[in-house]
Amino acid sequence: MIFNSLRPFRPLAHPHHDMTPRPSSFAIDVPDALLARLRSGERTAFEQVYRWFERPVFTLALRICGEREQAADVLQETMLKVFHRIGEFRGARAEGSSSPFWGWLRQIAVNEALMALRRRRRDDDVDDGDGHDWIDDRTPPPPAAADAAQLQRALESLPETTRT
Repeated sequence: MIFNSLRPFRPLAHPHHDMTPRPSSFAIDVPDALLARLRSGERTAFEQVYRWFERPVFTLALRICGEREQAADVLQETMLKVFHRIGEFRGARAEGSSSPFWGWLRQIAVNEALMALRRRRRDDDVDDGDGHDWIDDRTPPPPAAADAAQLQRALESLPETTRT
C-alpha cells in the first residue's frame, strides 16, 4: 500500500539552529537611555529619534498616501505626536507590554496617514468653500428636476380654478 511507504513527518530544521526568533529587520531598537532622555523632553534625544525614524515613517506614509507632499506632512504630524505623547509609550520592558517603540510609532504614523487620506477625500468632495455647489450650465438637469419642472409647467397651463 501507499501508506506503508510514507515516512513519518519531521519538521525541517530552522535556519538558525538555536531556534531563537530573530528581531525583524524593520525593528529599530531604541536604547532605554534615549527613551528616558526623550521622555524628559531633551531636544537632542528627539532629534536623534527623528533622524532614526524619518525614512521609515516617510516611506510608510508614502505607501499609504501615494503623494510625497502628503507623506511629508504625515511624517511631521507623526513626529509631533510622538514628541507630545512619549509619556504614553509604556515600552517593551514595561509590565504587560511587549510593544517595541517602532511598533508604537508605526501605529501613530498609520493613523496619521489614514486621517490624511480621509481629509483629502473630504476636501475633494467639498465645493470651493463658500457653500455653493457650482453646476456646469451645459449639463442637463437630473431627471427628477426635469420632471418637477415639467409638472410645474403643466400645472401653470391649467385654468386657475382647476389648480386650487
